[in-house]
Amino acid sequence: MARTISSLSGNARRVAALVLARFSPERDVQKMHDWLASLPGGRQWRITGGVIGLLLVLSLLAAAFGPIGLAIYFILIVLVFRPR
Repeated sequence: MARTISSLSGNARRVAALVLARFSPERDVQKMHDWLASLPGGRQWRITGGVIGLLLVLSLLAAAFGPIGLAIYFILIVLVFRPR
């Protein structure tokens, strides 16, 4: 159970680093991940939770517009967060 939670938190932190790096032009994903890892645990959880929560809210908003809304959301996620 602890291994699963650790794996999920690591994945969530990587997603948060990717999202933050895309909107912070002076930092790449690795620098953002290192910055997040250097923060105290509580602050890491708040930032990571906020980013994941924002993605969840945006997906629910897109779902309110049905399949077309979800398709547009998925396309935007792929375009914004594709590897460079």
